[in-house]
Amino acid sequence: SIITETIPFIFLTAKSDRASQRQGMTLGADDYLIKPFTPKEVIGSVRARLKKQVAQAQVYQARIHHLASELEFQRVHDPLIHLPNRFSLDQIFQSLVGAAQDQHIYLAFLHLTFEQLTAIRAALGMDLSYDLVKQIGHRLDCMEGVGGIAYLNDHQFAVVMHPSHTLEQAQDRSETVARAFNIPIVLQAHTL
Repeated sequence: SIITETIPFIFLTAKSDRASQRQGMTLGADDYLIKPFTPKEVIGSVRARLKKQVAQAQVYQARIHHLASELEFQRVHDPLIHLPNRFSLDQIFQSLVGAAQDQHIYLAFLHLTFEQLTAIRAALGMDLSYDLVKQIGHRLDCMEGVGGIAYLNDHQFAVVMHPSHTLEQAQDRSETVARAFNIPIVLQAHTL
């Protein structure tokens, strides 16, 4: 079975001919000790096999950890654009709501639609439109007061702002996000 295949297997034998050694290794031996051998040799062989087994387990654990991290990243990011998705935003929103629950504060949630993205995609092609969406996401994410963003679909983003102490502060922060796109985005030779 798979479990027994991982157990280090050491031959202790009087057969010293090459064919016997080869057969032992073919049967899965990790080591082949020929009589007469000392207890020190046996213990040394066992230690070496166990050390190798631990090293292999560490490699597998590191790989599992890497794959788990990659899977979690893919769960909360768009597969093509690599911007946070609605699952990521939900996590951020829940943490902001939790932190603000006992205080009298305002939490602004914005839904942004970039209606021209479809036309830009048709005119410039997919690669440049992906770059444009990434730049939009980066611009949103770097803005002061933004708690988190999510790329929802072809031309829509969601933004949750950091908590505000007044309604006016929440409105000002939201308007700042809208004004940020009065500044053109330069994409290769195109100013959009």
